[in-house]
Amino acid sequence: MMALITQCSPTDWVDAASRLLKAVWEPPALDYTPAYLHWQFTRPSHLPPLCFVIGDGEQLSCFVAAIGHGVEFNGETCHVYLSSHFAAARGSNGMNALGVLRAEGKAIAVADVPAVSFAAPGSLGEKVMRFVAVEGLMGKRYGLLPGYMAPARPNAPNAEMVDADVFAAARSELVAPAETLDVSLDRESLAHYETHPWTREFVVARDGSRSTATGIAGTLRTLTRSGAQTVATLSALRVRDPAGLAAMISYTARRFDTRFVSLPVCEHVGLEVLQSVGARRVPTEFGWHLYAKPGARLTEAAHIALEIV
Repeated sequence: MMALITQCSPTDWVDAASRLLKAVWEPPALDYTPAYLHWQFTRPSHLPPLCFVIGDGEQLSCFVAAIGHGVEFNGETCHVYLSSHFAAARGSNGMNALGVLRAEGKAIAVADVPAVSFAAPGSLGEKVMRFVAVEGLMGKRYGLLPGYMAPARPNAPNAEMVDADVFAAARSELVAPAETLDVSLDRESLAHYETHPWTREFVVARDGSRSTATGIAGTLRTLTRSGAQTVATLSALRVRDPAGLAAMISYTARRFDTRFVSLPVCEHVGLEVLQSVGARRVPTEFGWHLYAKPGARLTEAAHIALEIV
């Protein structure tokens, strides 16, 4: 028998969701603190957040949220739902997991907007997603998202931290890669990044007056089998040339006192560019799915630059 599914605001469940996610996701995994989840659930978007749960105020057996994200694709900006933070307690009824995802899928279909989801191959989330029919939307499954680690190079050019306005102007000089679902960073989104519970800095590399790379430097808190760990990371990258990317990596490594920098979602930068700065592929656990109406322009996407959250 399927349990009662409740639709609610995800911000009302951050404590219970944090406990469930930490219990379900085996290390290495993100440290899903209540503060981090609240930041994710309050991203600026005209799309209202969606959340479906099974459980009470103290303990959840199933949880999923879909949060609006601004994306740029081939010169156009739109908002999509990112279905994220799905978790089902160990030993819970599989029909309950299917039920919360179906409820979310129906709500996304009613909203009539595209949706993106990340899922680990072979995980319950991916298995269930195969059976979720999002009415009116076509599902497209992509392969694993390659992650990379890159070393700092002592002879790399310099990059610098800038304020949001300077960052936005520099980023606008760089064209988003073709066929890439790129993150849209308007002023409201940049202001939200400034409130991130973990460090986030806007960084620009230049060659004279010309911007060669932009990105957001920061840290990720992860839980490993040996305890908590902080990893330096670069996200929302736009790169004109390899020297710009090398400058971004070196700045981030110096800023967070490390030899290596994580580039978790960066295949859109291009394999040749990544190899030229010494980046090496690391094991990854996530593939991505896109749901959109047949014939929608977003179905032409080949790459994604949204963060795995």
